Amino acid sequence: MKFSLFIRGFFLLPALTLGACQSTSGPSAGSYEALKAQGYKIGSLTSSRGGAQGWYMTDTEGRYFCNTSFNIVEYAPGKVGVRTSSGRYISIDVEAYKEYGGYDDFEAPKLTNLKAGRVRPQDVGSCKRVLT
Repeated sequence: MKFSLFIRGFFLLPALTLGACQSTSGPSAGSYEALKAQGYKIGSLTSSRGGAQGWYMTDTEGRYFCNTSFNIVEYAPGKVGVRTSSGRYISIDVEAYKEYGGYDDFEAPKLTNLKAGRVRPQDVGSCKRVLT
């Protein structure tokens, strides 16, 4: 009985040690601000393979996909709306949104800036490493 426990421990210990000591090639997730500080460049607004809207951030060390975190966007001068799954925009009444949503100071991001990759940190959601 003691010999059997010794054999199990003998094979289990190296497996656990290897699992704990494995190093990864870098973080699998990051924030937009941290990636930008490390020198990653942001691309234009696009869709991922799964259909999520966001931006690719690239560097010589890797590539990340950052999701969007905005719901409302200014898609034309003076026109604010929400994006549908088909890519169209439904216009909303900004004054009603401010009044009933409880927002005093509301500024929607401009779609032209988002498409060009000129984003504000609050417009970018989580960033995940993309394997190439």
